[in-house]
Amino acid sequence: MNDDAIKKLQDLLNNQKKPERFKIRDLDVETVTKMLYLCYQKEVGNRRIAFNGDKDTKDKIEKTAKWITGDYKVGLMVYGSVGNGKTTLLRSINLMLKSMYSPDRGWDENLSIEYVTAIEIFNITKSDDQHRYKRIKDCDVLFIDDLGVEPITAKVWGNEISPITDIIYHRYDEQLCTIITSNLSDEALKERYGLRMADRMAEMFDSINSSGVSYRQ
Repeated sequence: MNDDAIKKLQDLLNNQKKPERFKIRDLDVETVTKMLYLCYQKEVGNRRIAFNGDKDTKDKIEKTAKWITGDYKVGLMVYGSVGNGKTTLLRSINLMLKSMYSPDRGWDENLSIEYVTAIEIFNITKSDDQHRYKRIKDCDVLFIDDLGVEPITAKVWGNEISPITDIIYHRYDEQLCTIITSNLSDEALKERYGLRMADRMAEMFDSINSSGVSYRQ
């Protein structure tokens, strides 16, 4: 056995940096929780709805703050029934990060953030807007709202494409931060997108259950 060759390979592997997903490194969990809470209040206020700050909302915000400042999976899935704050939470995280990481804020001028619904991804694919599609695939932080309501495949120039699957596979391979909302359960995701996709998502995403009654009632 050639020990020198094995050692050389081991040294090469040790020197290769593993991909790191984006996280907030500058602030502690308590600070980020308060910042995210403020953004959540702002998003609720934008829709002229009274904000009551119930236990479920506070719990979701605290879990999200812990995830985005810690060493967890590369993706976050917020799931649950309709109307209980999933999109508001997603918009709140987006608002916080864009406020922090804008060029004049002093955190990181190069952080690219995209917010899109699953339906928009389908429409972007149908319109063959390759520049926008590439930005969505490759950005540092991607928000996808309402996964599961979009058509699964789109036809572009006669070719059938599964844009959500393509984007998730790519971001899984590149270990890019991806935050998603969906009304679908694990079993429903598996049935809709197939076992291979569901298997990758299970490895890729931590999850937060957005429970409770609809705030729209």
